[in-house]
Amino acid sequence: LYLVSAVSSLLQAGWCLLCYGAWFYSSEHGWNGSSQWLIVLAFFWGLHTISNLQHTISCRAVATWCYSGSGGDWATIRAISHVGLVTMGSVCLGSLLTAGLAVARYYYKKARKNAHKHPFLFCCCMCCLSACSGALETFNSYAFVSVARDGLPYCAAARKTAAQLSHMGIAVIIQSDLIDGVIENSANLAGIVMSGVAGYISIDVMDVHVSHFWNILVIMIVGYLVGYALMCSCAVTLEAAMVTLLLCFEDNPELFEETHPCVFGKLVCSWAESDVGVPDWVQEAAARIQGGQPQTECLEKF
Repeated sequence: LYLVSAVSSLLQAGWCLLCYGAWFYSSEHGWNGSSQWLIVLAFFWGLHTISNLQHTISCRAVATWCYSGSGGDWATIRAISHVGLVTMGSVCLGSLLTAGLAVARYYYKKARKNAHKHPFLFCCCMCCLSACSGALETFNSYAFVSVARDGLPYCAAARKTAAQLSHMGIAVIIQSDLIDGVIENSANLAGIVMSGVAGYISIDVMDVHVSHFWNILVIMIVGYLVGYALMCSCAVTLEAAMVTLLLCFEDNPELFEETHPCVFGKLVCSWAESDVGVPDWVQEAAARIQGGQPQTECLEKF
């Protein structure tokens, strides 16, 4: 899956260069605003589609591990073929919705030069667009689990996801907040490490003299951006795994317990310790496991 993350990063970088070239060409040849609007839409749509394809492939591979107990490279290869042949259209449709909001935010930010006339209204609209964009991206991260796991079209997966999120409630918000913090800190740490490595390479390998401070600084900034981008790409796989694990655990706990009793026991006991939104079946399962069932020994080894 992390090889898929690396390929996804390369595809996104290539797509950025391609769209930049198209934008430069359109500016040089005096294309009208509608043509450039299409380039901006294609830019965001392509980036979201590549990222969501990576997310869906990861969801499919993790769901295979959850329900069949098997994983590995073959699960990833089968997930790639399934997403490419079956669910590509649904992923593109979901990505188009988020790309549309991204385009709206982009052009609204360009209009901020007139914000001095109505600054409060401008701020409110930007907050609404940002909130809608974040909510839709979170919703899609769950909807693509149904797309990948069940092979549902996007609209059917969206209806199923809406019902699941209304049932799960606060657990989704807690999980999302925990993952976001880990991803942000990990990305910054990876950027700092890569920045230090780039600085060392520039001085020791490339023989850039220390007096050329600005050249070294530029190389270190590029190293930070590369490390940050690579970690964010890998974090898509981590987020997809956590979302898929949560939904598989919620949808079919009996099968999950049969295939992965140790993980099931750990999840149930940890969830039962929470004070918010604990279903009755989780409390009953935790009491059964902690009451001396055969899973207790396995749980202690986990």
